[in-house]
Amino acid sequence: AEGKLREALAIRRRLADEVPDVPGYRLSLALAHRSLSVVLRRTHRLPDAEAELRAAVRLLTDLVADRAGVPDLRYKLAGVHSDLGVVLQDRDRLDEAEGAYREAVAVYATLADQFPVVVEYAIGAGGAYCNLGNVLRQTRRPAESLEWYDRAAATLEPVVNKEPRFEEAGQFLRNTLSGRSASRCEVNRYRDALADIDRVVELTEPGGLRVPPQMRRAFILVR
Repeated sequence: AEGKLREALAIRRRLADEVPDVPGYRLSLALAHRSLSVVLRRTHRLPDAEAELRAAVRLLTDLVADRAGVPDLRYKLAGVHSDLGVVLQDRDRLDEAEGAYREAVAVYATLADQFPVVVEYAIGAGGAYCNLGNVLRQTRRPAESLEWYDRAAATLEPVVNKEPRFEEAGQFLRNTLSGRSASRCEVNRYRDALADIDRVVELTEPGGLRVPPQMRRAFILVR
């Protein structure tokens, strides 16, 4: 799979270099960089994955500057910023990860406000809020993380309730509530933390949690 991705990347790079005035070629090249980064991250080659994502960011940033009126380009740029944040977080470069997530949040939030009927933009915004909350909690700022977890939950709950077929929204919401529960414990809001765990259980198929909900509840109750 990686070999084919690299072949496709080489072809798309040649097209983008030979015909730079065609935006579609540069977009295709950016997406090829992103696809390759997925394989590299899965095989634990994080520096290489980061390099591919940074290449995608550069290409998409230029495309957005040239064609700001195309919301799908901004959506793709926000997604790459989010991916970069994940890789940087995996590399324990948390300040840089936070910066990447804030870039994603800025783009996703604007898209969700401008196009409230586009479910994918709301899901992207909710996921970005959750990611930012996670890195803030990881850097021992639980109170600040709660602001972003709250925004994520407020964005994702309506999507999950109205459109349950969007599995990604459900996963983002479960991650949000799990993270928020942990942050609420850290600021001594144990009752609210229990409510989050109960909601996670409601959203999860039987046997789908690595840590049984009874253990999570017991841990909170003894705090």
